[in-house]
Amino acid sequence: KQWYQRRVAVGVFWNIENLKMPKGINPAVFISKIREKFVDESPKFCEKHFYAVCDTLRETNMTLKQLFEFHVRIVHAPGLKASTSENVLRDLMYEFVGYNKYSRLILISGDSDFSHDIHDMRRNKKCDVILIHSPATA
Repeated sequence: KQWYQRRVAVGVFWNIENLKMPKGINPAVFISKIREKFVDESPKFCEKHFYAVCDTLRETNMTLKQLFEFHVRIVHAPGLKASTSENVLRDLMYEFVGYNKYSRLILISGDSDFSHDIHDMRRNKKCDVILIHSPATA
């Protein structure tokens, strides 16, 4: 196969509700660092999606504006139930790995509810999964 046929699709999935932007960190810097470290490290990686799932009514306009300006897709998950954002994020992740034969999934979350999903994606979908979490999640 040609090198371009084996490019690895990269999807970044951020549960911004339970892992907020670190205090004093510009979202542009945080997003750029994620891309530099996990997407731009090799020409074989190609970013397909960068999602931030949150209740947009609870986020500041400045945060939403900065996410938008850095081409992060903002997915509204109304805070009606405690697990709404997790369910939306889970659906997006499974859709991503289902459509991409070679994939790298980056999950940014402070929630351990995704451990079964991560295991499933690594084992059954042969997906490279990178978890970025808060120290409390470990």
